[in-house]
Amino acid sequence: MSSNIAENSLADGRRVISATGELDRTDLPSLKAAVQGAFGDGVRQLILDLADVSYLDSSVLAALIAESLDADKRGDVIVMVTGSDGIMRSLELKGLTQVLHIAETVEEALATLPPPA
Repeated sequence: MSSNIAENSLADGRRVISATGELDRTDLPSLKAAVQGAFGDGVRQLILDLADVSYLDSSVLAALIAESLDADKRGDVIVMVTGSDGIMRSLELKGLTQVLHIAETVEEALATLPPPA
C-alpha cells in the first residue's frame, strides 16, 4: 500500500497532519509518531487531514480512536477531516461519528475549534 504523511504547523500553534493514499499497519508507526510528537511539542489542537485517504485499515483506525480519546482526557483535541467521501462512510457504519471529532474540511475543523490559548 502507498501513503504519504506530512505535517504543517500553523501560525496560531495548531498543527495539521495530512495523510494521503492507503493507511495500513505499516504506516502506523509514522502516523502515531507524528500525532504523539505534535502533542509532545505542546500542540493542544491537532487536525488530522484524512480527506485524501482512500483506505484505512482497522489497526490504524483503532490507534486513531485511542489517540483521540487520550487527547480528550488531557483536554486536547484531535479533529479528523474526512472529506465528503473516503473514510467518512466507514466511520458512520462503525458508529464513530458520535465518538470522534470530525469535520469535512480543514477549514471547517479550524472554524469549529476555539481560538488557541
